[in-house]
Amino acid sequence: MIEVEDVKNWLREGEDFDAASLIEQCEFSYDFIDLAFTRGDQNFELYTLKIHAPRIILKNLPKYKTEIDKIEAAVKELNVADSDFYIENIYWVALRGKTDSSPSDADGFRKIVMNITEITRRNILDFLFIRGYPFYGSIGLIDFLKRIWDLSSLPSTDYRFKTAEGDIWQHMVNNYDWDEDFLLYSYFDLLGCNDEIFLKFLETCLHPVVLRDDEQVSETLSEFNKFLEPDGYRLQGSSQISGKSVYKAIKFRENKDFTPQEYPYEVVLSFAGEDRDYVERVAWYLKSKNINVFYDKYEEATLWGKDLAEHLDKVYRGSARYCVMFISKNYANKVWTSHERRSALAKAIEEKEEYILPARFDDTEIPGIQPTIGYVDLTTKDSDQLGEMILQKLGI
Repeated sequence: MIEVEDVKNWLREGEDFDAASLIEQCEFSYDFIDLAFTRGDQNFELYTLKIHAPRIILKNLPKYKTEIDKIEAAVKELNVADSDFYIENIYWVALRGKTDSSPSDADGFRKIVMNITEITRRNILDFLFIRGYPFYGSIGLIDFLKRIWDLSSLPSTDYRFKTAEGDIWQHMVNNYDWDEDFLLYSYFDLLGCNDEIFLKFLETCLHPVVLRDDEQVSETLSEFNKFLEPDGYRLQGSSQISGKSVYKAIKFRENKDFTPQEYPYEVVLSFAGEDRDYVERVAWYLKSKNINVFYDKYEEATLWGKDLAEHLDKVYRGSARYCVMFISKNYANKVWTSHERRSALAKAIEEKEEYILPARFDDTEIPGIQPTIGYVDLTTKDSDQLGEMILQKLGI
C-alpha cells in the first residue's frame, strides 16, 4: 500500500514542497471495494483511499487546490508503479481527534468550542443509529442536511462533483457506498465540531417537519436531554408549528454552590402552606411525568439541618427552568414565600429570561410581579390541567 511517507518523498523529489508539507499533516486509510480481473488472468484489488486531513484544510479546499491536485497525481503515479492493487477513488475526510488550532484563527475560522464532550456526542449518535428509525425522520437525507449545512458552498471530496450536495447524493443516495457512521463521524465530524453545529443537528432531529410521531419525539427528547444534562445543556420547546413544539438548545446557568450530587431542578414551586392541597396535586402530577420538581415535602431529608435561608436562595436562584408562583392572599403575608419570591425575582432580573410563571388563586398584588405578566387563573384550572400547561412550557 502507498503510505503518506511515499507521497511526501515523491513530492519532495519533484520539488513540490508545499504539497509535501500538506500531506505530512495527513493520514491514509484504505477501504477494500472488490477484485477486478484485468490484464489477462492477473487479479487487481480495488480500494478507496481516504486521506484524513485537518479540518482547516477541508474547510478551505479551494485555497489548497494546487497542492491537493499534486498530491492526488502523485498517488496515481505511485499506484501505477505498484501492480498489486488499484485505487478506484480518493476521498478527503476529517482527521479525527484534531481541532482547529492557532492557524485557523489566522485564516478567519472560529475556534472550536466543545463544552459537549465526545462521550456525550457518541452516546447520542449511537442512540440515533439503533433507535429503529432514521435520524433524518420523514424527509429526505439531503433536505435534512441542508437545514444544518450549506451543502452548495461546501466543497466535494469527490473530484466528479463540485459541491458536498452532489458528493453526498452520489454516495448516500445513488450508490450508498457510505454509511451513516462515516457521514456523521468522519464527513461532518460531529464528534469534533462546534457545540453550535452539534446542537443545531439535534434541534433538527426533533423538528416537527422531520419527526412527526409524538411518541418518537418524546423518546428522542428524553434521551437527548438525559445525555446532555451532565454537560449543562438541554432541549426545550421554544415555539410551536401547527400545535407541535419546536425545540431549541439552551445552556442552563451554572450554579457552583450546588454539589455534583444536587441535580438541577426543572421546576420549583413557591406557595403558601394554606394552598398546599392544590399544589401537592400539581407536584405529584409533575413527578409522575418524570419532571424533577422542587416541592418541600419531597425534600424533607435534604432540608433537615440546612440553613434554610441560604439553601432556599440557592434553589430559587438556581438552574431550574421555571418557578411556578402560586399567588394568593396567604402567599402575600408569609415570611418564607417573600424570601422565595425575592430569590426568584433576582434570577429573573439577572438572566433577563422568562422564569417566573404566576398562577393565581385570587387578585392579590405581589411586589415585583407586574400586572402585565401573563398568569393562569387557578379558579378555572384543576391541578392536572395546570400540570399539563407546565409540561407544555417545558416542551414535553
